[in-house]
Amino acid sequence: MKRIKYFLIFFVALIAFVFFLIYLQKRIKEENLSNFSLYQEAFARYISFEFSQFLRLRETGLTIISSLDSVKTKDIARLTKDLQDYLNYVREQHVKGIFLYDEKGLILYSNFKRTKVEDHSETDFFKECKRAERGKIFVIPLLNLDHKKLFPSIDLRPSDLLLITPVYSDSKGKEVFSGALSIILDLKSYIDNKLRTYGIREFSEILVLWKDGTILYSRFHPEMERRNIWEKDCLNCHSSMTPFFKAMKEPHGDFEFFFGRDRKIANFQTVETENISLKLIVYSPYKNITSLARKSLTGTLIFTLALISAFSFLFLMLMRANIQKIKADEKVKSLRTRLELEEKLRKTEEKFYTFGNITSDGIWLYKSKVPIPIELPVDEQIEMIFEHGYLEWCNDSMAKMYGLESKEQLIGAPLKDTLNPEDPRNVEFIRAFIESGYNLKNYESYEKDIHGKTHVFLNSLQGVTKDRHLIEAWGSQKDITELKEMEEEKKKLENQLFQVQKMEAVGRLTGGIAHDFNNILTAIIGNAELTLSGMAPTDPNYRRIKSILDSAKRASNLTKKLLTFSRKQLGEPVIANLNEVIKSMEDILRRTIGEDINFTISLEKNLKPVKIETTQMEQVILNLVVNAREAMPEGGNLTISTKNVFLSNKKCIFCSDPINGEYVELSVSDTGVGIPPEIRDKIFEPFYSTKKDGTGLGLSIVYGVVSEMKGHLNFESEPGKGTTFHVYLPVYKGEKKEEFKRLKIGVEEIKGGDETILIVEDEREILDMMKDFLTDLGYNVLSASNAEEAIEKIKGIPRIDLLVTDVILPGKKGPDFAKELRIIYPYIKVLFVSGYPKDRISTKAVWDGEINFLSKPFTPFDLAEKIRKILDKD
Repeated sequence: MKRIKYFLIFFVALIAFVFFLIYLQKRIKEENLSNFSLYQEAFARYISFEFSQFLRLRETGLTIISSLDSVKTKDIARLTKDLQDYLNYVREQHVKGIFLYDEKGLILYSNFKRTKVEDHSETDFFKECKRAERGKIFVIPLLNLDHKKLFPSIDLRPSDLLLITPVYSDSKGKEVFSGALSIILDLKSYIDNKLRTYGIREFSEILVLWKDGTILYSRFHPEMERRNIWEKDCLNCHSSMTPFFKAMKEPHGDFEFFFGRDRKIANFQTVETENISLKLIVYSPYKNITSLARKSLTGTLIFTLALISAFSFLFLMLMRANIQKIKADEKVKSLRTRLELEEKLRKTEEKFYTFGNITSDGIWLYKSKVPIPIELPVDEQIEMIFEHGYLEWCNDSMAKMYGLESKEQLIGAPLKDTLNPEDPRNVEFIRAFIESGYNLKNYESYEKDIHGKTHVFLNSLQGVTKDRHLIEAWGSQKDITELKEMEEEKKKLENQLFQVQKMEAVGRLTGGIAHDFNNILTAIIGNAELTLSGMAPTDPNYRRIKSILDSAKRASNLTKKLLTFSRKQLGEPVIANLNEVIKSMEDILRRTIGEDINFTISLEKNLKPVKIETTQMEQVILNLVVNAREAMPEGGNLTISTKNVFLSNKKCIFCSDPINGEYVELSVSDTGVGIPPEIRDKIFEPFYSTKKDGTGLGLSIVYGVVSEMKGHLNFESEPGKGTTFHVYLPVYKGEKKEEFKRLKIGVEEIKGGDETILIVEDEREILDMMKDFLTDLGYNVLSASNAEEAIEKIKGIPRIDLLVTDVILPGKKGPDFAKELRIIYPYIKVLFVSGYPKDRISTKAVWDGEINFLSKPFTPFDLAEKIRKILDKD
């Protein structure tokens, strides 16, 4: 009975022990499976986090490189250096290659040797790039491309990733597509490196799936790469891939599945950036996981069998303690892993900051001391950004933009220290940033450096939000101050060119009218003077003819004004003392000014000579005096002064460069109402006048005459205090000659001759008048109305002493005819006459005495005097 009793006790104990072992094995398996799942999940999360950071850094680097000036301008020397520097920096970071395309899709630069120029213009990724905005990045696995055809000379894998972004450059103030920049990432090399670095169970498999379900990477089954889990050929590889569908639809999680009869425990995580989405799946065979539990159970069983009878209860407690220790060890390991991850992240950030310093653009990170709710009204957000924003980090290039030596001098500064909130343009800059959804491209800000100089920066920035609060903003800026100044200077020069062209156009119009009028006046004045010269003052018709002559001369003065304004009036230049011209005009100037204005003349002694046309110079002085008188309706002081000056870098109106040298200065000052600032750039425009009865020609004529005399013009004016005009005429440096004297009317003063003169003039009245008058003076005169007729007239004539020809003739023009005539008569002298030479006679040649010229309208006595002077000259 005792045996049976002991047997029963033993049997019961054995049964209890068996059930205890079964329970113990189950608990160990559960605990081991739970711990392994936690470990596997932690590893998957870490790898996905590292992978995401790796991709973001590559995307950021690609964006920064694409914005370099050398890449935008396609400066081969500079971009080769910049891209090679970048490649050297990331060579150990699984970047296989870098490519720069032009706007046509041709590869401009590659770090690989190529046998020919690859053309990718027809690829889908390049076409997408051409349509994308600045900063957009496309990510394409090479398994979706015919990479052997696209990159024939490069050893690539289907699992490699192509990252490409468009490159935009500035053209005439607009952004234009100028190409693309791409890099190729070695996915397999990156993951293999992470497995070696951080370790994983030798039996754990890793899969990386593209967003469409295509397998990019498999640790143990490379034959599965390039297959899609949704396709039948992949489903036939293994018994079931259905659980993988869950991984494609959810961001993260775990599941179990079977490959054949093998049970697998899996965890999946999403690797995601702004431009890419991948799935990382880590799974392990169930039998390998439980084998760990079996090994632990074997040792425990031996120990338990030895002490089962006496220490069964103690054994249970020890097992429970052992299980708790395992959990603690896993927690410690998990904490250690977390600390290692944080250290890796810190080092990654340091590398990024180092990379930021290779560009000349400023790169920065601004943070807010207080998170800013994005639901707040825009004005309140602007106020909080200026109040709480501060510079967390920047590169040295940004610090130098503010005149600082290093970034340490700038980091930590409040936002409002660099971006003045009192400037409305900067407020609009922050407003645009908020209204753009915290993603702003190419917006200008106006900021001062430490020396107080205002700079214009072109900014691009991206805000970072969390829980609907703005936390920080990353951005870059470029100093475009010089570019803006060049644009302003360009506008100024364009305005000056517009004014000059407008005056030239009006000048051509007035000159054409004056030409026809001068021809008519020449005939009237000539015949009137010839009639008066042979008529006694007591003749009843003398007074009428004299009135006709006086009226014609007044009309002649009007045409001179028009031609002076149009700068087409060619007069006889003289070497003169400007003081003498002013003195000769003093009486008429005083009568013009009136008694209610105090008139003063201050002339410097020993004034240096100038080369002028006296009639035109008188017109300049008279116009300036009349202009001053009109500015003083209630009376005042008017002063005319002269002096010798030496100018050094003197600015003047319509001068592209400062003027230098010796000049005679004529100043006309008044104490009148002054010139309002808003019209100062218009007062020299033809026909512009603020007076109801004004012609608007006075100052235009002054400008035209002074320019013709190679002089310059300037003025100062203060509203309510008066205006001073300054005329600068160059000092004459040549041999001083006596002034030309005015002729007295009277035939007795005119010397004739017996020389042969050929006259060519298309106006019949003028031609007849000149021919009759010169014939009466004893000259042998031949006349014709055009060059062809003149050629017929001179046939058989052995000698012609002088050709008198109009400049503008029907058919062949006067200067061209004179050249041909000199072939026949090498020693013939030429006198050109015209009322409007239309640039066919050089003003400089007339002023230098190289060409003989008589301006219409002229009197017969002017003509005779000019002819005699030319014929008597050696």
